[in-house]
Amino acid sequence: QVLGVEISPGAVAQARRRAASNGWSKVVSVELAPAESVVLSGRFDGLLMFAAPDVYASAQALDHLMPRLDSGARVAFFGAKRSSRRFGWLLNGPLHFALTHLSLPTTPGLEAASWRHAAAHLRDLEVHELFHGWMFLAAGTLARH
Repeated sequence: QVLGVEISPGAVAQARRRAASNGWSKVVSVELAPAESVVLSGRFDGLLMFAAPDVYASAQALDHLMPRLDSGARVAFFGAKRSSRRFGWLLNGPLHFALTHLSLPTTPGLEAASWRHAAAHLRDLEVHELFHGWMFLAAGTLARH
């Protein structure tokens, strides 16, 4: 079973429509709630955060979600970061502006290590910088509780 947690009402509605149109309504559910306060029942063997800095860059959200994961659960996430590469300054400002002004109010600005809060919960964390250092893909295994 797959559970989605989303803070955008439009994204929740679209995800529910897609699940229904593909016949996945019995295996996919989507909740509208902030990650730091969503009510979860059961245990989970994985966590995927795609372009969700309000989750992976929030100690409060991660402290709420990680105890619901089984020991050894895989955690993967993708997002934007501040680039420290040679020409990183070119897009750091516009990306930071877009995240903080054109996104949801809970979206944090760019950080050089957006994964730093998640790293405290994970072992074997691997981070791969992409797109000249402005994006990253990270994955690790939940350390024992």
